[in-house]
Amino acid sequence: MQEARLAIEYIVIPGGEPVELLPRCSEIVARQLELVESYQLLAETFGTDSNSRLQILPVKITKKSSSKDSRGLKPTKQTGSDLIVSENGGGSSFSRLPFLPK
Repeated sequence: MQEARLAIEYIVIPGGEPVELLPRCSEIVARQLELVESYQLLAETFGTDSNSRLQILPVKITKKSSSKDSRGLKPTKQTGSDLIVSENGGGSSFSRLPFLPK
């Protein structure tokens, strides 16, 4: 969980760059995803159940309130029935965190 929190607080939010976390079992990835969502960020999972990894994207999510946002624009992406994703820019490069001590 510390890996996900550090990635969010030191790379994704301030730098606007996506981060791919180290492979973990699916239970840990699910908890990491909950943490990412608590920061209102978007994430994608890759890999198999026993070797899943999470990629945290510098994209804010907000609860769906209408078909248009406060500026009168339609959402750029929809990722489910109740989420609206607004793109925040960011490059296509990916950062990796260094290995954390055990």
